[in-house]
Amino acid sequence: MVNIYKSKLGVYMKTKTSGNIVASATILITCLSVSFNVPAQLEEIIVTAQKRSENIMTVPISITAISGESLLDAGVRTTDDLQAVVPAASFRKQISAFVPFIRGIGSQNTAIGTEASVAMYVDGIYQSLPVSNAIGFNNIERIEVLKGPQGTLFGRNATGGAINIFTKDPEHESSGTLKLGYGNYETFNVDFFGTTGLTEDLAVNAAVQYEDQGEGYFNDTINDTDVSKKDGYSARVKLLWTPGENTEVRLSASFEDTEGGVGGQRVISSGTNVLGNMPLAGNKQIQQNYTYGTNTGSEFEGADLELESRAVTLRIDHDIGNHSLVSITGWLDQDSFYIVDQDVGPLPGIDADLTHRNKQVSQEIQVLSNYDGRFNWIAGYYFLNAEHDYDPLRLKGIFFLPLDFIDIRNTAETTSHAGFVEGNYKFTDATKLTVGFRYTEDKKELRGRTDYGAGGFIANSVPYSGSKTWSEPTWRAVLDHWITDDVMAYASYTRGFKAGSFNGVVTSGVLGAPVNPETMDGYEIGFKGQFLDNSLALTGAVYYYEIDDLQYSQQIVGGSIQRNAAEAEVKGFELSGQLVMTGGFSLSGGLAYTDAEFVDFPNGLATIPNPAGVGNIPDEDVPGQGKDLTGNTVPRTSDWTLNLALGHEWVLDNNAGAVNSTLTYYYNDGHPWEADNRVREDSYSLVNAKIGYTNPTGRYTVEIWGKNLTEEEYSSYTTSSLLQDATTPSVPRTYGVSLTVSF
Repeated sequence: MVNIYKSKLGVYMKTKTSGNIVASATILITCLSVSFNVPAQLEEIIVTAQKRSENIMTVPISITAISGESLLDAGVRTTDDLQAVVPAASFRKQISAFVPFIRGIGSQNTAIGTEASVAMYVDGIYQSLPVSNAIGFNNIERIEVLKGPQGTLFGRNATGGAINIFTKDPEHESSGTLKLGYGNYETFNVDFFGTTGLTEDLAVNAAVQYEDQGEGYFNDTINDTDVSKKDGYSARVKLLWTPGENTEVRLSASFEDTEGGVGGQRVISSGTNVLGNMPLAGNKQIQQNYTYGTNTGSEFEGADLELESRAVTLRIDHDIGNHSLVSITGWLDQDSFYIVDQDVGPLPGIDADLTHRNKQVSQEIQVLSNYDGRFNWIAGYYFLNAEHDYDPLRLKGIFFLPLDFIDIRNTAETTSHAGFVEGNYKFTDATKLTVGFRYTEDKKELRGRTDYGAGGFIANSVPYSGSKTWSEPTWRAVLDHWITDDVMAYASYTRGFKAGSFNGVVTSGVLGAPVNPETMDGYEIGFKGQFLDNSLALTGAVYYYEIDDLQYSQQIVGGSIQRNAAEAEVKGFELSGQLVMTGGFSLSGGLAYTDAEFVDFPNGLATIPNPAGVGNIPDEDVPGQGKDLTGNTVPRTSDWTLNLALGHEWVLDNNAGAVNSTLTYYYNDGHPWEADNRVREDSYSLVNAKIGYTNPTGRYTVEIWGKNLTEEEYSSYTTSSLLQDATTPSVPRTYGVSLTVSF
């Protein structure tokens, strides 16, 4: 909804109640509605949300599009920061995984075999493993965030939405940038991007990122060491070959190797843990027995969290008369490792080493029409094969005595086939109907064994296997109408589908029944308009979702499992705007309200603090039957979110260069973390700022920046289980300087 694709700056104001949020939104709308007699106009925003290049204001979909330049202006360096510029969305780091929620829909489970409800694509390649989705941005052309169920064109488990990341294409004209940065916590960054032509029909670009954080955000009091610090590098090379005027071939390869980061370390947030330990004072004190360097015998020995990723993408576009053929081939090979002190205390109660492996191959074929008439269409086929492994998930500690350890070694394999078709017909120049259909067949398999170690040997090994196939049709119908030449309204109905899965944390050696698929019917009415001689853009939407068998996560010993709720409903609205003004000012913002609740959930899992003072106990209406959670809020759903953005570009007199400044603000009024709604996140606000000077030639830019300037304390990840209530603190205030050299 908020279209910050080319906007320069952003601002965010602090409010603490929904009443103040409404007041702030009223002020925003009033400011956006003021008439400015200015020649400044918004730049055209081109997106591919419908697999075609289109102006975003003509696409009848709720979508936020953000350019790479705007991401950097708003202080967005990784996927974790996206919530500051995307209304009605939450993007958090959970252990090593990027966990997106849009309009209350997402997936908390990051175990093998599970997939996110908000699908992520990089250059058209689906990212099937959540732990690999925390991506850095230094060569990004744009990001498109599609909201709501994606029934046809992006149907891969996308009940909540889709995040499409597009990297920059190579150019024949040589150019590049080198950026050096230094910030608090002894953080040093190097970003390089360059592009050039190799031959008349071949161009290449390359992007490299390096980060070295010498001091951790938090301190582990048990091991007297820094934790939550990140080191690593990534590189991407992309080739663009144009053998003829009708053909383009893009080949890219990337590699990433990172260690550490926020998300792995937790603290007791309330009550006591299962061993009777109490919370520590202050959110910067971590009390864990199991941290950096304590995992021995692993190929990742000495690391607390590490990710290695390799990827190759091949895209071929070819035009034949009035039709275009597109082939997108992807290959991913990823390894990740992290350690978890699940009891969150000084004693070795429940400790885990988790080694994830992911191998994935995907292929998509598209055929698009390019007719001059009223009717156009697209048809395609999609194939995915992904294998996610625990190699192994090792559990050990006091809780498992007399066993030395439990090793879970299994493979979750997904094989998916889907065919899709979508067409649109213009009844008149002002009215168009779009109808799409997709049929998906997903096969999920889990096979492996659980080993039980005692006395230095494997005392017992239990094999298991299971498979299940789900087939489901999904669809989309949208009617849009241009009320005037500048204002378009639309109404849509979409069916979304997310396949079921097996729970891979098999401590008992007995494979449980699979989790049922999740289906959603989404209804939306919205508008998009441009005003004040194209200096103001406004978009709005009202939506309603009905969800059957909503999948949600529950913490257990050794990890987390996926479960089904019965039924849920989500309803809400969004309003966004963008304005460019005289004097180099720009303003953008978005307000969102979401009401997501379980409408039928008779046997949910709930906990309360244990009166005996150790951990939590089940909260049940009938012993052994769970608790009726009907009427509770769906986890991680905030009623109100607000993001504002204000910026200014000042060209100095006498050809002395230019000054760019950015101020950004994000407000979230809080949300429950689990289905029982007992543990909640309080409301919080984030303020970021940046000011930079560029010399007259445009070659050198110096910037001073700060994030979370008010030192807001909020959680990246919180769980409540029978073990304890535990939370991962988010990144505190950070600041620094950078020098960019352009050539």
